[in-house]
Amino acid sequence: MIIFPFLILAGILFYCLYVLEMEFLSIYLVPCVVIPVGVTIFAPQIDWWWMKKHPPKMPVELKHFLLEHNEFYANLKPIHKKKFEGRVLLYMWAREFIPKEIEKVPDDIRMICAQYAVQLSLNQSDYLLGDNDRVVMYKHPFISPRYPSIFHGSEYYAEDGVLIFSLDRILPGFIEPTLYFPAAAYEYAKLYLHLKPDESPTSLQIDEFRSKMGLMGFQELYVKEFLAIPDIDWAAVSLVYYFIFNESFKTNMPTLEQYFADIFQPKIQLSKVL
Repeated sequence: MIIFPFLILAGILFYCLYVLEMEFLSIYLVPCVVIPVGVTIFAPQIDWWWMKKHPPKMPVELKHFLLEHNEFYANLKPIHKKKFEGRVLLYMWAREFIPKEIEKVPDDIRMICAQYAVQLSLNQSDYLLGDNDRVVMYKHPFISPRYPSIFHGSEYYAEDGVLIFSLDRILPGFIEPTLYFPAAAYEYAKLYLHLKPDESPTSLQIDEFRSKMGLMGFQELYVKEFLAIPDIDWAAVSLVYYFIFNESFKTNMPTLEQYFADIFQPKIQLSKVL
């Protein structure tokens, strides 16, 4: 590490000052102490700056996993794919994934969460989605302070900036999103619209969407039973449908589909911005 040479030099200077009594060297001791302390204190910021300048490459197995199951990513141009992959890895590094009932959160699960965030923010500079910096992962559905009597598989708790998921809802929803409602995608869409309420569909558009849900994908009743919570954000659900059932969404909700496309389809002028 960069601090080791300074620590070694500080040790030598201490010896010279207090054993050999070479006091004229004392002026050189200050940077040897200040620099290592500063580097240690600001290590996360330094690491973040370095990773943004030199983004890591996505491991092949994660890239194939993403390519196989995310149609949005699969259809991106190579320059946008590179940007997408870099942001996914940076999100995985920057956010704290907290295991509950499991030993650790696997990389593929962390990647699934990250790619939902990046998919929504590909055209934005804030691809970390604000200060929502913790992702809690349970093995099975859980209860929470907001829903103390309801076992549910996903939740965005805006007050604490935390996302909560159960593994048995994340994996099926990512691998087969047209068969199992992608609860993690819903919570990230909810988070995104919480940060950008001006981009939410109008109440009339939401009413129309709910009346046509069964024509595009899951029936409304299925989504209600799957999420198992009373206060469903139907604007967030519509955003999930836009990504998962895009062709039928375009046919049945052409105005809203174009509205979402203008926001989320990658822009050429931003393609080089990580």
